[in-house]
Amino acid sequence: MIADDEPDITRTVSIMLESEGYDVVSAEDGQDAVHKAYADSPDLIILDVALPLIDGRGVASRLKNDSRFLKTPIIFITAQAQKGDQELLKDAPAETCILKPFDLYELKDKIESLFKLLETQEEIESGDSDEK
Repeated sequence: MIADDEPDITRTVSIMLESEGYDVVSAEDGQDAVHKAYADSPDLIILDVALPLIDGRGVASRLKNDSRFLKTPIIFITAQAQKGDQELLKDAPAETCILKPFDLYELKDKIESLFKLLETQEEIESGDSDEK
């Protein structure tokens, strides 16, 4: 799922993800993002920090407080590049943050890394490590 109030970003990221074989759900504001997350249970959530109605930090906090989303990776995207804003994001419930404008390849690499990490964690938890 991608939630951003800038249609060009939503469209561009959606096209890139769909070309990689992902199904994409999009939201234009934080309230819509929360509703769609509960309706669609996405495997990954990309959130603009400055969403209308509920900001990205608020969306992430709500979702991460629900056990269904504890392992769902969240990536923040933000144009808020000031040092104080970056400090606030360090305490936010997201796995990583990308600053706007961002390179689609950077986003793709972050997504792939998060899914590999999640897969490794699941293997460890289930006891399916390579050391058998």
